[in-house]
Amino acid sequence: MANRLARESSPYLLQHADNPVDWYPWGEEAFAQARKLSRPILLSIGYSACHWCHVMARESFSDPETAALMNDNFINVKVDREERPDVDAIYMAALQTLTGSGGWPLTAVLTPDGEPFFAGTYWPDAPRHGLPDFRTVLRAVIRAWDENPAEVADTARELTGHLRQQATASTRRGALDPKLLTDALEQLQRSFDSKHGGFGTAPKFPPHSVVRLLLGRPEASARNAALTTLRHMARGGIFDQLGGGLARYTVDEAWLVPHFEKMLFDSAQFLGLCASAAVSSGETGFRRAALLGASWLLHDMRTDKGTFRSARSAESDGIEGEFYLWTQAELRKVLEPAGLESVASEAFGASEAGNHEGRNILTLSEDWWQPDAERAARLEQARSLLFEARARRNPPEADDKVLTSWNGLTIENLALAGRLLGEPRLTDAARSAAAAFLPQLDSGTLRHTAGGDTLLLEDVAFLGNGLLGLYQADLDPRHLAGAARAAEIIVTDFSADGSLYSTAEEGEQLLYRPRGLTDSGAPADTAEAARLLLAMSRLSGTERYRELALATLEAAAPHVSRQPTLLGSSLAVIDSCFAPAVDVVFAGAEQDGLRQLTATVQQRYLPHALLLHSSAGSPADWPLLEGRAGEQGSATAWLCVDRSCRLPVSEPAALARQLDELTGAQPS
Repeated sequence: MANRLARESSPYLLQHADNPVDWYPWGEEAFAQARKLSRPILLSIGYSACHWCHVMARESFSDPETAALMNDNFINVKVDREERPDVDAIYMAALQTLTGSGGWPLTAVLTPDGEPFFAGTYWPDAPRHGLPDFRTVLRAVIRAWDENPAEVADTARELTGHLRQQATASTRRGALDPKLLTDALEQLQRSFDSKHGGFGTAPKFPPHSVVRLLLGRPEASARNAALTTLRHMARGGIFDQLGGGLARYTVDEAWLVPHFEKMLFDSAQFLGLCASAAVSSGETGFRRAALLGASWLLHDMRTDKGTFRSARSAESDGIEGEFYLWTQAELRKVLEPAGLESVASEAFGASEAGNHEGRNILTLSEDWWQPDAERAARLEQARSLLFEARARRNPPEADDKVLTSWNGLTIENLALAGRLLGEPRLTDAARSAAAAFLPQLDSGTLRHTAGGDTLLLEDVAFLGNGLLGLYQADLDPRHLAGAARAAEIIVTDFSADGSLYSTAEEGEQLLYRPRGLTDSGAPADTAEAARLLLAMSRLSGTERYRELALATLEAAAPHVSRQPTLLGSSLAVIDSCFAPAVDVVFAGAEQDGLRQLTATVQQRYLPHALLLHSSAGSPADWPLLEGRAGEQGSATAWLCVDRSCRLPVSEPAALARQLDELTGAQPS
């Protein structure tokens, strides 16, 4: 018989609807029942693409004996961390405080008031690898609850007080100073892996925000670190060499053996970074990686409404990575009839012995990173044949949940890649996704998930930046207006006492009001909000946007140089505060000339530039438009740096010369 989760919409919760565990979704019903029965709450947080979440579900949550122990002694609550990142943030902080580390599945035990007193991650169904079995852990918690209630209450109270104090401490501010960037860059260089790219050792997670920071810096060492990291990731097993899409992380330092789940937020950011690297470096391998990654987003992750689903699981047929692994014989069978069998070893690094448990994770060799036309054609033909053969396998399950925040990231990076690479279909895809969210933003019905009742800072900030990024690609005033609406919501609903919070002031009252500071795959919500507010302040002249953004960055300042790999998004926004503000204003209705002028800017890598067209509105709304009008309808552009504008130009070549002078004629 199905439990209460059968009424939920989250694919992850629905995966547990037939467990013998009497699961409750997060909500007042569970807490009221816990108070009524004086039972602790067993909180289990995971997500559908999480391999060890599935393992624990099979071993423990599907086991009648374990379920009976849980049902008789706890009120059991299941949470999809992607659906409720605010809840996850609070109890992940508790786990990290208690154990010094984090991860999923997250298992926490709470008082009926929601105060945690015990937490851990995965426990097996039998003692293994130095871990006790889950039933033994449960019995120990039950004994503590029954025999030492005062001690449990003290632990819960002290831990909750500590968590609230931590949250308050994160609002303390430091001065914004260029030395913050200097110190952070020095620390990043010390931890940089010059052989494999990335920072530190295994396991390695994609450092998207740090790469974004480094790619936009003027120092050759910073740019080299960014390009080296991206190059090794794009050539590694973490990137699906056949279908595109980036895995969550690798267990090794060489980006070879991934934890095979693919998350939308990873692949979206990687797309934008590869497109930026392709333009700034001229390396064709980056363009190939970007277009392959875009293909995965458009063909594998796109819904029939033009929005994007959340993830693909690590498993198929109950085995992690089964969909992606190849024997040499399997590769030969597909490629030999086309005379391409050598591509498997030469380009994709395959061998009889394999590189992972006797089979092959496909990589891309350095010699094939920038192949000539003949080899590029062979590579693409081999990739296509293998992709078609793999499609006949049982694919990993998709999490069809549509998250506003992650869609915002995807909109921004599709638009960025579309304009940098001259690929209108990518911009069209970004526009189609934006069309699904704009009416909700305008009507005040925007939510984190469709049908949900929660709106988070990450939703408004990521979507706002997505719409602003799309405006940079198509100059459609509706998208600029949407970004402006998002900025206003941030200020009115998510700020208090000069600080930004992850949850709305009128939202659900949790143990405390969380606020994001560190990146966790996706960039920190407060940093992305500050980025949007600074951009909109620059365009609109709204000083209160700038004041709140700077206060937010000042709250990050004490931490950025100590933990730069965790605060890359904040560092990138701080970097923009000290970089020259480059604005390009366009006017005129003559379409061909306007397209040529805008393309001159749009297809260059200019990380700190903003574009504005006279169709956006009046100078009262957008002060940069003051005095900017094309003569007799002709297309005209003004390049402005820190509000000082060059002479207007109407020819793309003249605008290109001005941009070359500005950038030092770096490759574009």
